[in-house]
Amino acid sequence: MNKKIISVSLAILMGVTTVFTATSNPLNVEAATMKTYYTESGAYIYKSANKKTKKLTLLKQNQKVTTTTKASSKYYKVKVGSTTGYILKSKTNTKPTWYYYAYSDRSGAYTNRKKTTYVQLDNKKRNYKFVSHTKPTGYDTTLNGEDLLKISFNNKTYYMYDINVTIKPIVSKYRAYHKKIKAGQDYEYEGGYNDMYVYHSKARAKKMITKLEQIGYVRIPKDSLMGGMYTYKYEESHYGSSHDYEIRLNH
Repeated sequence: MNKKIISVSLAILMGVTTVFTATSNPLNVEAATMKTYYTESGAYIYKSANKKTKKLTLLKQNQKVTTTTKASSKYYKVKVGSTTGYILKSKTNTKPTWYYYAYSDRSGAYTNRKKTTYVQLDNKKRNYKFVSHTKPTGYDTTLNGEDLLKISFNNKTYYMYDINVTIKPIVSKYRAYHKKIKAGQDYEYEGGYNDMYVYHSKARAKKMITKLEQIGYVRIPKDSLMGGMYTYKYEESHYGSSHDYEIRLNH
């Protein structure tokens, strides 16, 4: 009788041990997959997975974020700095992205970088939005009108001269913002291809820089030749008690 009880007890103990080993084995636990996205202009982090909840912070265009949320979800849970919340999936891309706009309803482009085949893109309307995943740079590497911009049109890749596109809709946003924050003796020069803003307050200059990066602008070194579209330079000058905070932009 005692032998039977001992045998049953051992069997039960072995069964428990087996179950514990199987369930506690890390190899049997599915690891969460970390995915990387880049935000669109106007992407907010919300307190909850609902855009009607509190907006915690406004992100830069092409702000890199990571998440373990399923790709099919409407919102992704992210942490940027010390802020944790949710962003709309529709406000993300899988690559850094910049937008350019057509001057006319027909835009010339090449089907390859060697320029062997030239085509007309029937983009239907002026200001048609072209997509590019190429980071804007200074004249040191990208000559305005002499290098080719890689763009996507109707899910196909083309190469076009950047003189055939504009970012006027983007420019209008930062020009309007400058008027909003301008104060005292701040001044501006707004031209056909580049703009300059000089602030007498570092705080206002930083506000402008934040705005520029929220709409896709990229900072280049101050000793660079003035860059292509979506680039800006920043420089501080001090003359006695006078302080100038200068931002130069290309568009």
